[in-house]
Parts: sequence; C-alpha cells; structure tokens
Amino acid sequence: MLTGTKTNQEPGLRLNKIGSNIAKRKSSLPKMNFKKPQPPSPQQVRENMQRWYVAMESSHEMLMAGLRHKIGPDGDLGEAYRQWNADRRERKIREYEEAYRRRQQRGANNAS
Repeated sequence: MLTGTKTNQEPGLRLNKIGSNIAKRKSSLPKMNFKKPQPPSPQQVRENMQRWYVAMESSHEMLMAGLRHKIGPDGDLGEAYRQWNADRRERKIREYEEAYRRRQQRGANNAS
C-alpha cells in the first residue's frame, strides 16, 4: 500500500485513478501541431547568396578604402592588407587564448 495516503484503496486502483487524472489533464492541453520546416526554394537560395556576396564585396571595398586612406595614395595596398590580416589573426589568437584561460580558471574554481 502507498504510504502517506488517506485512502484504503488498493495500490493498483489508486494508480489507475492517478493515471486517469493525468490523461484528463493531457487532453485539456491544446494540441501542438509542429510542422516540419520547409527548405528554402532555389530562388530564395539564389537571392540569399546574392545578398551575401554583395555584403562581402561591400565589406572588402570598405576595408580597402580604409587601408588606402591610412597609407595614402602612394602606399603599398597589398602590404597594408597583409599587415592588417596578420594583426587580425594575432588578435584572434589572443582572444582564443584568453577565453581558454578564463574557461580553465572557471573549471579550477568549480572543482574546489
């Protein structure tokens, strides 16, 4: 018999009653009709790729314009770009190392 209950019913009967209460609650919930997401149409894919391409080209043009402004009209744009990219990679490596260090530190603090 279930302990802590105020009924003298047999456990099987009581469990059936609990099960029917759960079934009643489930039936009162609204039905969730999840639809499988549809893949984008080929036209949507083409349009999205075109938007992405325009955004990348615009970003590259702005970067090159900023570098050209920085080095002046007679500067070596290729070298300026290589230097900018090397600096960007170094910053990214430092960011990854810092994130790794913080994660390790959190792990050490949680272990104590």
